[in-house]
Amino acid sequence: MKRILIVDDNESIHKDFKKVLQGNPADKLRDVELALFGDEEQATSPFDEAQYDIGDAYQGEEAIDMVDRAAAEGRPYALVFMDVRMPPGIDGIVAVAEIWKRHPETEMVICTAHSDYSWGEMLSEIGITDKLQFIRKPFDMVSIQQLALSLTKKWELTQQTKATIKELEHEIGQRQNAEHELRKLNDELESRIEARTAELSQTNAELKNALNSLREAQAHLVASEKMAALGGLVAGIAHEINTPVGIGVTAASHLVQKTRHLQQLYRDHAMKKSDLDNYLSTSSEATQMILSNLDRASELIHSFKQVAVDQSSEERRRFRVCSYIHEVLLSLRPKLKKTKHKIRVTCPEDCELDSFPGAFGQIVSNLVMNSLIHAFEDDSSGEIEIEVREEPDHLLLVYRDNGKGISADHRKKIFDPFFTTRRGDGGSGLGLHIVYNIATQTLGGNIGCESVLGDHTLFKLNIPKKPRNGGSHDQS
Repeated sequence: MKRILIVDDNESIHKDFKKVLQGNPADKLRDVELALFGDEEQATSPFDEAQYDIGDAYQGEEAIDMVDRAAAEGRPYALVFMDVRMPPGIDGIVAVAEIWKRHPETEMVICTAHSDYSWGEMLSEIGITDKLQFIRKPFDMVSIQQLALSLTKKWELTQQTKATIKELEHEIGQRQNAEHELRKLNDELESRIEARTAELSQTNAELKNALNSLREAQAHLVASEKMAALGGLVAGIAHEINTPVGIGVTAASHLVQKTRHLQQLYRDHAMKKSDLDNYLSTSSEATQMILSNLDRASELIHSFKQVAVDQSSEERRRFRVCSYIHEVLLSLRPKLKKTKHKIRVTCPEDCELDSFPGAFGQIVSNLVMNSLIHAFEDDSSGEIEIEVREEPDHLLLVYRDNGKGISADHRKKIFDPFFTTRRGDGGSGLGLHIVYNIATQTLGGNIGCESVLGDHTLFKLNIPKKPRNGGSHDQS
């Protein structure tokens, strides 16, 4: 409810104002409203809907005090009707000037029947403003109602405008803070990208050193009876390494593109929180893919060095088998996404193994890749099952695909080095040979293969819970 203050030393003036602004309209007023707003069927006029909380002051000093108190209570007066002559106190012009010093937003209507001040003198006293109206007594009811309605509405709109401006200033401040935070995040992202780039450079250098080691090993074997086979061995390893390195390079290139896109959005002031969230998600997946595949390449090199020197130097530790299998499958996702094949893993979540996780992961990876290359025709939809069972003293891994199967003659040779039926299609003849060496030497277990031509192929891998040297394989 809008508040109005009546300031006049005449009690009857106060009653007249209240009768006009609060009481039921007189017949004469209703006639005027009907002329303004239509016939008697008209629902209500703005005058009917207007409601006011009216205060009374009889001296200028009292009016100043009431306006101060109302503002302090958070219930300010929107409009003051001010008489000019109110002896023995200060006159209305002085009171208006004093109120405006403290509350310049208050609407004022000066009411007088005298000519103590000319219009120019009043403006000289209180200044030029759009919040001042002047009426002479006697005044009619419609004029009072119109002034009350229009000026209280004007005051209300002014308050709403001030509140809106304050909200806008607050929002601008928040946006400026957000821009500052985005700049900080952008700087942090650039630093993280630089750090990742440095890590990739270091890993690349390590891979180059490992490749040099492979070449040195080749040089030592050239003089031996395995010289001819070594040429194919190096070629196959280079092919095997190319897959994870290629995936890493692709993921890094994709991350660079996404980073440039995010930087462009930031420079264009078009970046949203969702853009940053999407980028962080992409960055996390890409870096994980890069590191996973580089680790895989590094482990492959270690495995090859083991084949060359008959013993691997991979780290032994306790790891969760199920989660590690899923990590290996994640590193193979770029290959698997190109096929329609489905992989199902059955493994106790709490199953742990004290062994060599890198070697174990290489076995799973090579078995999957062997199925993709040899077991299924192009565009076929195959199924791969990986099951892990815990036995008292060992772990049993059963790997099965429903592909073409392996003939009895070929099954006798699948673990031999360089044996492949798809050499012209990318087969190196080393995948299952590496699996055999890891299973029997690094893990100290044994591996066997069963197959029905045209139906399925199944590998059984027994891994001791505590690794021991030596093992065997069964090609039944």
